Amino acid sequence: MLKTYRMELSLGSLCSLSFIVGFGSGLFWGLLGVFTSKAVANPAAWLVVMFFTPFLSGIGGVMSALIAYPFYNWYCNRVKGQVVTGKFLEVEDSELDNME
Repeated sequence: MLKTYRMELSLGSLCSLSFIVGFGSGLFWGLLGVFTSKAVANPAAWLVVMFFTPFLSGIGGVMSALIAYPFYNWYCNRVKGQVVTGKFLEVEDSELDNME
């Protein structure tokens, strides 16, 4: 069952989510760059593009989150949280301790 909530991510959660999204988009752009350029002929260039693009894109996502966080925080306070829809599972503090 899908539920709708209002929430605001902490700075760490926003950075983490931004890194994951940036890394994923970096994989796509890295593959696209390799297969649409002459880098395919040079294996060293292929490895550099495929290794660095996702990480640099993820770091760019984190930098964007850091810059945008003051606006995000202001916006969420103004509208009483960001509306999110999906499947949610509440995690108890004891479960978080066991994960570490």
